[in-house]
Amino acid sequence: MAPGMKKQKKSNNIESKNKGENKMISVKSFKAFDAEKYGDPWIAALGKEGKAVIEKDTYNGGYTGPKKSDAGKLYIKEPQDGTVYIYGQKSKGEGAVGPHPGYIYYLNGKTYELNSIDAHKIAEGSDPLEVLDDSYNYHVNKAAEIQEMKEEIGEALAAKKE
Repeated sequence: MAPGMKKQKKSNNIESKNKGENKMISVKSFKAFDAEKYGDPWIAALGKEGKAVIEKDTYNGGYTGPKKSDAGKLYIKEPQDGTVYIYGQKSKGEGAVGPHPGYIYYLNGKTYELNSIDAHKIAEGSDPLEVLDDSYNYHVNKAAEIQEMKEEIGEALAAKKE
């Protein structure tokens, strides 16, 4: 994944099957995979200590694949504003190395992809706008894209304070 943040372009709402429930936010689509080589995709909130927060009897989301190894979407259930989420898929087998995890920042109904460094800084409580200013990616490439994201996040944060 490229450094910095990237707003997801597609609509990421998955309609709830039960009326009156909150919508789930789709994070990533997965193709069918070999269940002997890979586990189901997973997602969790990223805690201030930089570790996934997984509490007993709760979960942050799930995977829509109808059965193990089927194609599906990874989603966040009842996303919380200002939360950084970490997601991935475990590789199985001796010496297996899975893909690097991805990071999502959720704010005001939108998701933004983050690199690992920025995700951890924001999860630790740093101001997202300051993190973007300091981002290596901001000064090297994709400056216009990050500036647009920065403006959206700034507006959303200002609206929350009102």
